Parts: sequence; structure tokens; C-alpha cells
Amino acid sequence: MAYKAALIWVFNHSLVYHLTIQTETTFTFLSVLAATIMYWNINHEDIANSLKSKHIIGSAYVFGVNALCRAQGLLFLGFQGMVFVKKMVERRSNFCKIFKYIFYCLCLVLIYAVPYSMVTYWKPYIIHCEPKLDRTDAAPLWCQDKLPNIFTYIQFVYW
Repeated sequence: MAYKAALIWVFNHSLVYHLTIQTETTFTFLSVLAATIMYWNINHEDIANSLKSKHIIGSAYVFGVNALCRAQGLLFLGFQGMVFVKKMVERRSNFCKIFKYIFYCLCLVLIYAVPYSMVTYWKPYIIHCEPKLDRTDAAPLWCQDKLPNIFTYIQFVYW
């Protein structure tokens, strides 16, 4: 069933967008690579318990780079976080294990947040705001915000 689902996913109606030189190709490649890392050497009878934490954290780095390509890469945080939540619920009698999985969840959030915040906040500010704040050119309105985010400005202007 997984093989058929993979074939349907690869040969779908939006294949033309996946073959263009845009972020979709990189996003797809990194998604498949990270999923391969995450599900490396698992027991197919008990998938959630056979997932190793080192594979989940390793794939989180690839998913984090994936968030540089497209913002939808952040959705993979939910899939990985749910694995740790399930492990916490199953091992709730062992405090050290629960603390370890909470630490891993915080690491996941950090791994995902750094690339996304770099694309959303830091890089647009460096490109559009810093050169104009030093000169007499008018800086865009979103540069004066406490937390300048170009995407909220684009959303309000064009919607």
C-alpha cells in the first residue's frame, strides 16, 4: 500500500510543478530524504516505538533546511513532535525518559525555528531595511515594527 501511495504521490497532476526549477523540487527532495532518515531501520509492526530518537533529530535538521525552501516545511514539526508525545505517554512512569523527550521536543522547535526565523525576519531586514535606515531613502513601513516581518506586510498590502 505504501508503494502505491508513493507512486500516486510521484505521478500526480502537479508533477509539472515538481519538475520546474523552483523550490518545489528542492522541497520534495529534502522531504523524502528526511523521511528516509527518520524511518531508517524500523520495525514495520510497531513503527512508533521502533523510531530512534537519533534518527528523528537527524531528520529534523533536514526538515529544518526544508523550512528554508518553503514555509510548509514547518508542518513536519507536528509529525515528529507527535512521535515524542506518544513516547512520553507510553513511558510516563519513568521521569527521566519523559524529561529526555521534552528536551528533544524543545530541540525540535529550535531546529525548526532558526531557519524559519532567518528567512522570515533576519534576511529580509538585512536586504531591505539596513541599507535604507542609514541613508535618506525611505525605509518600508514594516521596517519600523518591533519585530519586522515582510510577509505580514505583503499579506496586508495584496489581500
